[in-house]
Amino acid sequence: MSKSPKVYIQSAAQISVQQPLSDAWFDEPIIHDTVYVRAIEPNYRDYIEPSKLRRMGKILKRAIVTAQVAANNSGIAMPDAIISGTGLGCIENTEIFLEAMVRNGEELLQPTYFMQSTHNTIGSIASIDMKCHGYNNTYTHKGVSFENALLDAYLQFTAGRIKTALVGGYDEMTAKISINFKSYWLLACAWRKCDIEKRRRSLCRRNFGKFYVERRKK
Repeated sequence: MSKSPKVYIQSAAQISVQQPLSDAWFDEPIIHDTVYVRAIEPNYRDYIEPSKLRRMGKILKRAIVTAQVAANNSGIAMPDAIISGTGLGCIENTEIFLEAMVRNGEELLQPTYFMQSTHNTIGSIASIDMKCHGYNNTYTHKGVSFENALLDAYLQFTAGRIKTALVGGYDEMTAKISINFKSYWLLACAWRKCDIEKRRRSLCRRNFGKFYVERRKK
C-alpha cells in the first residue's frame, strides 16, 4: 500500500476583521464588541491596478490580494491548481444586482454585478490574474466550503495530479445578511423553545397515562 503524501502549508494570508495581511492577530488580536463588523481593508492600489479596481467588488479584491501575497511568500508563482471554498459567494454584488432588478423593473441592469455575483467568479478572477490555466474548482457547501476545498487539494496531491495548490476560503458579511442571520437565529431559538415545550407536554401526558394505567391495574 502506497503511503499518503506529506502536504505542507508554505504560506497563508488573510483579510478579515484583524490586521490585514499580517500574523499579528496571533499574539495581539483585535477585540470587537459589536455583532456586525466589516473587514479591515489594506491599500489595494499597492497590489492591483486602479483601472481593474473600479470593476471589482470587495470580496474579489480581497481574493486577488490574498492570493498574490500567499503566492509571493511561498515562492510559488504558478500553482498547479486553484481551489476555492465559499458559502455565500459574492453576496454583496448579488444584493446590488437583485435590488436594481426590483427597483428598475428588470430593466437597465448593469451586467458587471451579475457576472461578479456567481460563486465561481472568485476562483476565475484569481486564475486570470495569475495566468493559471490548470485545475480550478469551487466548493459551495455553506460552512464547510473551505474544508471541502482543502480535502479536494489533498485528494489531488494523493492522486499525483498536482504538486502545488492555492487553496482559499472566501466569504463576506453584509448588513442585510447580518440582519437575516439574526432573524434566523431568533426564529431557531423560538422554534427550539416551542419544540422543547411540546416535548415536555408530551412527556407529561405519557407519564400521566402510565400512572393512570398503573392505578387502574391496582
